Amino acid sequence: MAKFADKVNILNTIYTIVVKNECDDERLKNSTSAYCNYYKRQIVVCNGKSLPDAYNEYDEASVDAYEKVNLRHEIVHAFLHESGLSFNSLPCSCWAKNEEMVDWFAFQSPKLFDAFMQAGAI
Repeated sequence: MAKFADKVNILNTIYTIVVKNECDDERLKNSTSAYCNYYKRQIVVCNGKSLPDAYNEYDEASVDAYEKVNLRHEIVHAFLHESGLSFNSLPCSCWAKNEEMVDWFAFQSPKLFDAFMQAGAI
């Protein structure tokens, strides 16, 4: 299991980070690996070791990477929400809640950060 901070600052709003087992959280039982509760200011990530056997065949590094990308995914959701975009991004499709876009940011953010660092843009 990856070691996460207890809290993260999302645009001056503090969110707590909680890691739970799948069996301890109803939302995690329903095939989600993590979620963001905007009203509690909480990000919940499923402990990868508690997932069904298909996930448990992976080594520790794979489970850590799985948990980290899920945490990044929920942090992106939190940033979009705290920016005022999560519910008002268009009357129909709500681009700011689009899972594919949020996944893209979650998967690519380490590479973006590295590129920013290499370019001297940070």
